[in-house]
Amino acid sequence: MDIWTKETYLAALERELRPMDPQERLEALEYYREYLEEAGPERERQVIEGLGSPKELAAQLMAQSPVSHPSAGWKWLLKIGLGLAALIALPLVPCLAACVLVTALSLVLALAGLLLGLYATAFSLGIAGLACLLAGLFVAPQTPFAGLTLLGSGIALGGLGGLLFIPTHSLTCWLLGKWSSWLRRIRARRRGRQDARRDIGQEPAAPQEAGPTAYEILSGELTAEEGPQHTETEVG
Repeated sequence: MDIWTKETYLAALERELRPMDPQERLEALEYYREYLEEAGPERERQVIEGLGSPKELAAQLMAQSPVSHPSAGWKWLLKIGLGLAALIALPLVPCLAACVLVTALSLVLALAGLLLGLYATAFSLGIAGLACLLAGLFVAPQTPFAGLTLLGSGIALGGLGGLLFIPTHSLTCWLLGKWSSWLRRIRARRRGRQDARRDIGQEPAAPQEAGPTAYEILSGELTAEEGPQHTETEVG
């Protein structure tokens, strides 16, 4: 066991406290210097034994210091960094939201333009094929070769138009179906919330159910029962 004197103990304690903040280290050394001086030479050894070794005392002091504790320092730096990032990003939130909205709208418009272009191309091919067929039928009696050429071209153009129209129409119906199901889910959730509020007396009666969606009209799902009801009045 080492025999410590006041000077050797304080020197060893100073070496162990090097990771601590310099100001806190000076205050700690000054405090224990005064503490040992107040104990006096007769009680110096007893007080040093009560304090423990310089390494143990330094570990206790650094554990109690928020500045010298590595994890606490990193936590404070992380909190400060997150706060600064939030302050910097706060004005950018509306801009980012607008960018996302504009991007989504641009994609929707681009997809709609692509579908319209495909439809226009398919109809153009169909009209061109029909024109070639009619021209071939008209020319065939006078010039059979030219008439057969026009008839073949008309059939080919019509076939290409049909091949382009079928997948385009299928893709359109699929997209409208997804859109219709999404709208139905939104209306169902809204209706459920309105029913729950009405049950506790916080919401008036729910509005009438909305009419059929575009997908239901295009796909022919609108039945006679879903159409408008006309009542007949009797003439007295």
